[in-house]
Parts: sequence; structure tokens; C-alpha cells
Amino acid sequence: MSASRCRTPRNTDRPGEPPLRRALRRTAAALAPASGPLARHYAETILTALTGLPHHRLYLDAAHALGAGQRARLRAIVARCRRGEPLPYVLGTAYFHSVDLRIGPGALIPRPDTEVLVEEVLRREQGATRVFLDMGTGSGAIAAAILAARPGWRALASDLSLPALRIARANLPSGCLCACADRLEGITGPLDFVVCNPPYVTRREFTRLPRSVRGFEPVIALDGGEDGLDFYRYLAAHCGARLRSDGALYLEIGWKQARQVTGLLTRAGWRRVQMRRDLAGRPRVVSARRAP
Repeated sequence: MSASRCRTPRNTDRPGEPPLRRALRRTAAALAPASGPLARHYAETILTALTGLPHHRLYLDAAHALGAGQRARLRAIVARCRRGEPLPYVLGTAYFHSVDLRIGPGALIPRPDTEVLVEEVLRREQGATRVFLDMGTGSGAIAAAILAARPGWRALASDLSLPALRIARANLPSGCLCACADRLEGITGPLDFVVCNPPYVTRREFTRLPRSVRGFEPVIALDGGEDGLDFYRYLAAHCGARLRSDGALYLEIGWKQARQVTGLLTRAGWRRVQMRRDLAGRPRVVSARRAP
């Protein structure tokens, strides 16, 4: 694809159209082939990053004109997005729950579905002090969001990927410990709870993921084994030893995996195994308590 074809289309100007509104319209049109119904939202996100204006000011301050440098950067951003690169990687930032995160290709892009996992932790864990592990932390999104809401808590964030841990360190408070660890290897307790968004995509599902996911995001954060349940089996068998008596485990799941994951935990002796749905009404989080 030539550079000229990646530029914002030169749509016919609309008489009296404010400059920023024109930029939004043209950017959305340029992104539409790759981004579909999200093109307008992505255009707003890009213009927010370029101008420093919050979303709600883009239309109120529509007379704002982009400078030459901003227009050049806009063309470069659009070109990368049209090649399929995820927008958070292009911008280097992502918003999750209540925090602005640095993000890069070494870490999975945080999704809104995972906010349900954070909310379940905050709803169930009410103590003034807690010590917890965010296993497979990636960008550090989960631990960062929890600590933003509960600054008195202490966290350990672990990941096997050094590139992911470098990104996590930039997103987590200075007092949060980061550890390079394979699953629970080297992790000791007792912990009040473990929270984890494990890889849960099946091998078959992985081949069907959009190219923007399969071609850019780390496979290690997506591939859950042949049936997507490898990490759940491991956690059901080994996580309890790191928890205090009545400590908890909080897991994100694929929406088709509720029965399998709750069954694994129940058979492994966990108590109070519960499932929570996301805003679309689909199973999204499973929690359980260690047997005393």
C-alpha cells in the first residue's frame, strides 16, 4: 500500500465546516476500511491525543486548527492503523478502569471486559490492608487499577515476559514489586488474594482472531492451550498454597468457559465458587475461596 493511499482522504470541503470537525470526519473516513464501526471513536481518540483536548471538547472547540506537525503525525498514525496495527500501540497509551496506561507491543492491550475483574475484586475485598498477586500482569493494568482505588494495599506483579514487566513498571506505583516468574514459580505467601487474567484462547480460536490481535499482540498472553484451560488447571491445583486461610482467587474467563472453570475449582476443593457476568450478560469472572 503506498503512502499516498494511507493519507486522510481529501473529501470535498463542506462550506463553513470548522477545521477540527473536518479533521475528525476525514480521519474517521480513512479509518473506516480497517476499523469499521469503531472508526469514529478511534478518530476522536487520535485527535484527543494530538490536541490535548478531552473528548467532549473536540466538538465545542471545533474551530481549533491542527498545525503542520500535528497534520504530519495524524497522517502517520492513520497509515499505521490502516495496516492493522492496534491504535493503543500506535499511540503508546490506553485507558483502563480509572488509569491512563503506557502500552506497547510487549504487553496485551487491556480490554473493557477485564474491568469487571477489577470491580469484582474491589467489591469483595473490603479490608483496609491487603497483599495480593497480579499473576501475568502484562501492562500492569489490573494491579494499577486496584491500587488506584485502594492505595493502602500492597501488590506483587509477576510475568514471564521481561518486555511486559518493563511496561508494567512504568504503570505501577513505586512501592509495587515486579517479578519475572513463570506462573507461580518463586512466589511465596501468604497472600490475601491472587487475581489473574490468564491466556484462555483455544488453539482453534487463535487462528480466527483478527489480524490486529493475532499479528501484533503477544501470543504468550493469548494462547491457553488446546482447550484454553491450561492456566486454570494449574491455578486450581497450585494457587491455594500461596494464599492465607480463606484467601481468594479471582479469574477472568472466556465467556464459554464458566462451567469448565467452576468445575475445575470445585473438584480441586475450592469453596464459594461464584461467577459474575459482564455488561453484555456473558460469564466473565470466576472467584473462589481457599478451603481453611
